[in-house]
Formats: sequence, C-alpha cells, structure tokens
Amino acid sequence: MVLDWILGRESFKYAAEKMFEIIALREDIKAYITSNSVTDIFYIAKKILKRRKLENYYS
Repeated sequence: MVLDWILGRESFKYAAEKMFEIIALREDIKAYITSNSVTDIFYIAKKILKRRKLENYYS
C-alpha cells in the first residue's frame, strides 16, 4: 500500500489514500512498518521513478 500511494498507481491509489486518511484521523489506529520495509520501499520507488523519468524523456 505504501508503494501504491508513493507511486500513485492508478489501480490502487484510491484505496491507499483512504487507508492513510483513516490512520491519520483515528487515534485508536496505529500504523507501523518494519525498518526493512523503509529501505525496500526507498529502493523500489527510486528504481521505478527513475525508469519513469527515462521513459518520459525518451518518449
């Protein structure tokens, strides 16, 4: 869900945004991710965003 939100993947973007909205508004819900997830998310997002930038440049 985090990657869907960061990358704005159309098929999943709405659900991810709603999930984060609910987490932000409700005090009884706590959201956590592991430290490994942070580095994995960064690596994958960087790779995909770089590819998108190159595709936009060459198209």
